[in-house]
Amino acid sequence: MMLKKLFKDEEGNALIQTATMLPIIMGLFIGLVFFTNAARYKIVMNMAAKEAAREYQVSMGDTSEAINKAHEELALGEVVGASVSISLEEGSVEIIKPYGFYIPVGGKHLLNLKAKYKFKEELKERYYGTNW
Repeated sequence: MMLKKLFKDEEGNALIQTATMLPIIMGLFIGLVFFTNAARYKIVMNMAAKEAAREYQVSMGDTSEAINKAHEELALGEVVGASVSISLEEGSVEIIKPYGFYIPVGGKHLLNLKAKYKFKEELKERYYGTNW
């Protein structure tokens, strides 16, 4: 008789449902915030790599000006801690930013967000002169 009454009583049902679903919903929301922030970093890094490649072409191959331009663009997008490198062999600008987050059950995770943009070289003198 006591068991029937216990199972029919639904007074604390809403509280139990809320207590079980709240951590799941909060985890999904926090994950969405982290994902959105990582996507924003990636967009800013792609734009900075493109601008650095353009600056490299405009400055007739000056790597320091291109790297400075990439750092300026990263600062405008509030991306801190990214490294910029220019590979002349590949003809590209690469930006790498470590992005870490913590999952209570899964531990610490570190991702390397990468953005790469290849610069185009036109070597026809009639278009660009003899400086190339």
